[in-house]
Amino acid sequence: MNDTTPLKAEQEKGEKRKILRLNIFDPVKRNLQSDFNQLLETKNEDEENKLTIVDDEATENCLNPVGPLLEGDELCRLHLGDERYVVLKSFKGVMQVHIRQFEIGAKGPFPTSKGVALNLEKWKKLEEMHADDIDLSLNNFDKNDENVACKIHLGSNYYVSVKKPIARVDIRRWFLPLDSDVIVPTKKGISLTFKQWSYLKNSMTVVRQLVSKELDETVYCEQTNDHLNQMGYFACSNCNPNGYMDYVF
Repeated sequence: MNDTTPLKAEQEKGEKRKILRLNIFDPVKRNLQSDFNQLLETKNEDEENKLTIVDDEATENCLNPVGPLLEGDELCRLHLGDERYVVLKSFKGVMQVHIRQFEIGAKGPFPTSKGVALNLEKWKKLEEMHADDIDLSLNNFDKNDENVACKIHLGSNYYVSVKKPIARVDIRRWFLPLDSDVIVPTKKGISLTFKQWSYLKNSMTVVRQLVSKELDETVYCEQTNDHLNQMGYFACSNCNPNGYMDYVF
């Protein structure tokens, strides 16, 4: 009986992997295929299998970890095109979603400083509350009579914006200079093409699957008890980052 236990465990693992591939990775890869499939077309069959196995194993290990995840371990890395990736990992105990530019080095792709890291509240707000608003702006972008200028605050001066005539979705941190009442963009951010934005939305499926419990437990700052009145909002560094000090006593 003991001899069959490892075989049964391996069969169960294979079934989990099959379900994972059918329900998560196959749909996402189909939507990311303009970049992923172009790469696969240049590879032989063995290399194709290697790429597929690496991707599936990386995500399977996160869904069914054999041990505790270590600080900085990637839960997923999803390609948006042009060496831009959505990466889910923990930093100092805080789970973050990175949207980041990578470069190719001698040991493969590595992350650069170009990009942005969103905590789960900001990512959840982008996914659940504002993705449709961005899509509406993109749908109106090519209409001559439409003045597209969408700018949405995700918290702590992080904004997602679309503004004609620049055909980009910009996700970036802004700041308020001294002696100024107008916020300006920082270098901490990334601008996505419309196609990359559509891939980013598809990546939300994988992120949701990997950290569904954490996302479900994430409460929007505006919905906490200390925001039941306007004073709570104005004194919040997340909701009112450029004026909250005026309300802190």
